Amino acid sequence: MKSRELSPRVTTGIYVGCGVVTGIAVFAKAELIGSLLPLPGPILLVVLIAACALPFFHRYFLRFGRWLGPSTIVAVLFMVAVVQPRLASLRGEGRGSDQGECLAVGVDRMLTGQWPYDASQMSTGNAMSCGPGWLVAHAPVAVIGYPLTMSLLIGLCLLVIGKTVGLATLNRFMVLLALTPGFWLSLANGNDFLTFGFALAALIALSLSDNKVALWILVPATIVVSQFRFPFLTLGLPMFFRRGHRGSSLLLAAISAATSLIWWFGYMVWDSRSFTYDGPMHVYFKLNRMVGGNFDMAVFVGIFVVASVIVAYVATSFGFPGSLLVYCGIFVVPLSALNVVEVWRAHPGLLDTIQFWEGTSWMTAMVCLAGFLVALSAGPERTDRSRDASQVRSPVEK
Repeated sequence: MKSRELSPRVTTGIYVGCGVVTGIAVFAKAELIGSLLPLPGPILLVVLIAACALPFFHRYFLRFGRWLGPSTIVAVLFMVAVVQPRLASLRGEGRGSDQGECLAVGVDRMLTGQWPYDASQMSTGNAMSCGPGWLVAHAPVAVIGYPLTMSLLIGLCLLVIGKTVGLATLNRFMVLLALTPGFWLSLANGNDFLTFGFALAALIALSLSDNKVALWILVPATIVVSQFRFPFLTLGLPMFFRRGHRGSSLLLAAISAATSLIWWFGYMVWDSRSFTYDGPMHVYFKLNRMVGGNFDMAVFVGIFVVASVIVAYVATSFGFPGSLLVYCGIFVVPLSALNVVEVWRAHPGLLDTIQFWEGTSWMTAMVCLAGFLVALSAGPERTDRSRDASQVRSPVEK
């Protein structure tokens, strides 16, 4: 059965919608922004609203991609090298993110032969969300720290994208990201959902390559990226299984998904209590809390694994790479909606809800992924490879 293509109009709508949603986080930072921009309250409000609305005008700004793209890359490096460490030092004042600390603690313990998950080592006491493979991907943290590691990984992703699909597409991609305020907030906070989004874009770029080596790199890279968080363990299914296209490889899809599941649950068998209470399976408690349920762990895992396979199969009814956007969206959007309800119950105030809502961070990955698909489809210089992404052959066919 041949899959249907996700139209550019739908992809653009997802980019704009998620870009605006992630941008509302700036309203929770209004006081901080006001201290940096001493403007009267009404004018500052207009500025923030205008910033959130920028994705609507992306077609205009794409005209200047040749200049804005490289400028954005320079700005990204500045944010990571200067702003992010500063916010990390203010974590005790309620600012910044603890995701960098989570990766630093996990990597350090892993490289010294210890069990990587120990929430008592976190200054916030929070459970550690990152999967074991995601810790491996961030191994340089032990030497150069989290901000530079994040910069290194994003830089590597941009290098792959520029080398594979061209600088024009890379510039458009960076312009689209620059127009979303949530992108800059996530970058400053060290939000690794942003790194995940860049990684997804790089995986798509690798799949567009005619280079056999690049396509073989795609398999282990997909497995590592799928370890980001529990819901994405079956990422390899929509990546390699493409219904009705010659690029489909059910074998590679099964191998990548099975390897990721075995890797993840191998850790759970090793120390199930710590992996659940201190590690990434604390999502069990979070999801139970969101839906108001009290599922047994075995039932929860079984339901989620089966559901993720079904989600992957549904996603593959759309042509690649749109299928990846559908796959991620089916997880991210409903979970974000559940989370905003949960946060509203705990923090009824509007600004408090915006501040503590995790969905604005989660959807950053959607902005990256949708933005990259828009960048691929935009512009008169679009290549045949970007037009026929769903027809790319798999490594076994090379």
